[in-house]
This record gives sequence, structure tokens and C-alpha cells, in this order.
Amino acid sequence: MAEEKRYKRRTTRKVDVLMHTQMPGRPNNTACGLWTYAHPLAPQVFEAGDVRPDRVVVECPLCQAALVCMDIDKKMANKTKKNRKDTTK
Repeated sequence: MAEEKRYKRRTTRKVDVLMHTQMPGRPNNTACGLWTYAHPLAPQVFEAGDVRPDRVVVECPLCQAALVCMDIDKKMANKTKKNRKDTTK
């Protein structure tokens, strides 16, 4: 097994790959609805002693935000349904 390379000092590297969360049925089959990201992503910071990756891969921040919003919307819809059932008794 090859020894992992590590950074000797704090380093920043540009993002090589942006990973989208796949959601069939949404535009471009991604949670955020985009396939390309409009703005350049901020470079990633690696501290001294961190393992040096071959490629810097980052999850799409818009996909993550969309998933949080969808989760909140789902919880609010369930809460509304529950309140409706309680008032009809």
C-alpha cells in the first residue's frame, strides 16, 4: 500500500470536480436544477498534516441548500396535516 502524501503547511487548492446530488424528475436530474455552476467556487483550504487528494471534489452547495429546504417543506406539510386531523375530531 502506497504511503499517503500529506501537506506540510496550510494550502489552498482550486476545486476540480463539483458533485451534484442526483434527483430524477427535477431539472437536469439534480437537486439544485443546475448542471453547471454560475460562479467559480472558493478554493478549498487544507491544513498542515491533511491528506493530499488527487482531485479536490466538493458537493454542490446549492444542492445541499435545496435538500434542506425540501426537508423543511416536507416537515411543515406533515405538521399541517397533523393539525388538520386534530381539529376535525
